[in-house]
Amino acid sequence: MARETRKLSVSINRSAAEAYEFLSVPGNFPKWASGLGTSLRPAGADWIAETPEGPVTVCFSERNSYGVLDHSVRLPRGISVYVPLRVVADGDGCKLVLTLFRQPEMANEKFAADAEWVMRDLHTAKRILEEPMKPSTGNPAPGYKKHPDHRIETKPAGVRVRVTFKGEVVADTRDAIAMKEGDYPIVYYIPRADVKMERLVRSSHKTHCPFKGDAAYFSLKNGPENAVWSYEQPYDEMSAIKELLAFYPDKVDVVSLAS
Repeated sequence: MARETRKLSVSINRSAAEAYEFLSVPGNFPKWASGLGTSLRPAGADWIAETPEGPVTVCFSERNSYGVLDHSVRLPRGISVYVPLRVVADGDGCKLVLTLFRQPEMANEKFAADAEWVMRDLHTAKRILEEPMKPSTGNPAPGYKKHPDHRIETKPAGVRVRVTFKGEVVADTRDAIAMKEGDYPIVYYIPRADVKMERLVRSSHKTHCPFKGDAAYFSLKNGPENAVWSYEQPYDEMSAIKELLAFYPDKVDVVSLAS
């Protein structure tokens, strides 16, 4: 019996050739495909991704002139999932199209949740590809000279992030960037478009990080001081969080939701 499928797609305002050039690089997949964890490492002809469920093996299609990005994912429990993924030219732009197969015995709710997850990832790819290509500003983080092994990872959060204060929603987004630095808890950086900026007042407080740059601070009107920070001109390595806002979880309530 044929399995149920859903064809999920986004339109991207970049040429198919440009989109394929970025999307066909295995190392770029974790930047937008949140299901593949934070990084990929080569393992012979395949790649290994570290995920919350354990390591998974990914086999990518060879580069081709047809926009084919199909790949198979072998999960820790031994199941192999085939993922048809294509870049299709559409005028001066393109479409990124993924076919989602319903797995055997998968509940309706799980299939719907997987489809929502895929759409979030496709929209992340769209956002990355449509951002203007920004050359390095020649402003590398000086901290890495003294501590070259320091690691800061940023990736699309893949969850809905909501910030409240005394029951009032101050921020609500599906486009947060999750930052993991050393042994510190994950910090969510939120686009300003998804924050009630009228509730924030810029303060004079500032801090400096040798890996990220100078942080500006905001207080909540009629609320805690310096509850929000932002790297408005970060070092090159941290361009992913430029102008995004992070909230202190001991001053407001920061909640990540599955959808």
